[in-house]
Amino acid sequence: MKIYGSTTSPYVRRLRLLLEGQSYQFHKVNLMDEKDRKLLADLGPIKKVPILEDGETVLYESRVIFNYLQQKLAITKNESEKENTLSIIDALSDSLVIILQLKWSDVPFDESKLIFKLQKERIIQSLEVLEEMVSLGKFSAWDYQAMCLYCLIDWILFREVWNLTEYESLQKFHATHREKEVCQMTDPRL
Repeated sequence: MKIYGSTTSPYVRRLRLLLEGQSYQFHKVNLMDEKDRKLLADLGPIKKVPILEDGETVLYESRVIFNYLQQKLAITKNESEKENTLSIIDALSDSLVIILQLKWSDVPFDESKLIFKLQKERIIQSLEVLEEMVSLGKFSAWDYQAMCLYCLIDWILFREVWNLTEYESLQKFHATHREKEVCQMTDPRL
């Protein structure tokens, strides 16, 4: 089993946390490198990470890969509430990635533009919901949902893409898990 991905992607990192103690290869790719983009194109049409290759099976997108790994590794299947939580985390991640990509493309943040307005609304509302969920103890277990949330918060802090100072519960959650060995080993800053 092989995972293709960048060390900075929160989508890739969540799978690396999930696979702690499992036998797999991690193939680091640089999305800015032409050769690595060609490799991703050869594996599938979407040119995004992560990609999982397991024998003849090639899967794209972290959620699809997680569902596959649930079956393969006999991980308890998520109930609807946890799937909804993953959808919030994924939507928040997607919006923040869009904001970062626009910034890297030298597109100024303009709240009068629909793309920015929609992303900002989604980001704020999702952060508020996740803040409340953490404060209510909904992320007390170190399961896939907690791993996804941790990777997202750490990525936000790493990329400095959004200010989290008003989200005390999210900050405490992050501080609780950042010293875990697997979180240290997969830190995008290294």
